[in-house]
Amino acid sequence: MSTSVRYTNTRPAVSTAEAMTLPAGYYTDPEMFQRELRAVHHDMWLSAGRTEQLPEAGSYFLVRFAGVNIIVVRDKNGEIAAFHNTCRHRGTQLCKEQSGKVAGKFVIIREELVGDTALTSRQGIELALGVLSRMATAVLGPNWHPVSVNFSHPAPPDLQVHRRVFHCSVHFDAEFNGIVCHAADLDRPNPNADPAMARYAKQFVESLPGASHTSITHEVRKAIYLMLPMGRANIEQIADGLGMHVRTLQRQLEAADTQFSDLVNEVRRELVVRYMENANYSLATISELLGYSMPSSFTRWFTTQFGAPPQQWRARKMPAGRRARTD
Repeated sequence: MSTSVRYTNTRPAVSTAEAMTLPAGYYTDPEMFQRELRAVHHDMWLSAGRTEQLPEAGSYFLVRFAGVNIIVVRDKNGEIAAFHNTCRHRGTQLCKEQSGKVAGKFVIIREELVGDTALTSRQGIELALGVLSRMATAVLGPNWHPVSVNFSHPAPPDLQVHRRVFHCSVHFDAEFNGIVCHAADLDRPNPNADPAMARYAKQFVESLPGASHTSITHEVRKAIYLMLPMGRANIEQIADGLGMHVRTLQRQLEAADTQFSDLVNEVRRELVVRYMENANYSLATISELLGYSMPSSFTRWFTTQFGAPPQQWRARKMPAGRRARTD
């Protein structure tokens, strides 16, 4: 026996001439898309995968949503959690494989050249990391086993010198400049440690002229560089980190003939060029790393600074064969 159900249309009748749909721009406007994400998708549960994909502690898989790279992982207690697949204060992608298992703990020793003015030097970065690697080898000896050395600039035609100097994997077009090593390597005692010599060296360095003095501009630039990817590069946070009141910081910056907003803008300009030239970064990721909560705000800032939207600028600057993602 079957039962038929008749549904009554309770909507008022509308003629074809009166019928309408959303304006075409609603389907193509990036700003409208971001509003839809905030109003609908960001406030609801989303399906990322299945629990069977995480069979044991340390298992993970990656999923992308609205241009954001998410890592879903099972922790040591068996709980499942999701995080941005980016180290917020280093701007580093944590996992690159689509799925796998996290093995052990790693440390990123990041090295950047930060001064009172903009500094961009491929040779300077490579020299700094070379010296750092040699120092670690001299101090830790056989305990020093770096996993990789990473440079944000493109690779040179010949890598023989780099491999001979670093004795490990060398990656270019990376998300940061620095060395990746096992945390256990840094926990091992220095076999050549001399406490008396260490105290003498500390006293000697502190006695050097200007050793304990750096300009306020330099200190603020360093703090902005660190806190910008975390979305905390505002004057209140920076002043608190430097141990002073906001007004005190403002007065010192005025005495140095600069303003906090100018320093933030300078650091953003330095970083955005590096990020835009890296084909591994989507525009959504770059927007986050520069401290913008909305990609549209990043687009307006970039257009004002460089005279073209980021997509157009990237298309002109990116060499053939190194096309970047725009999602």
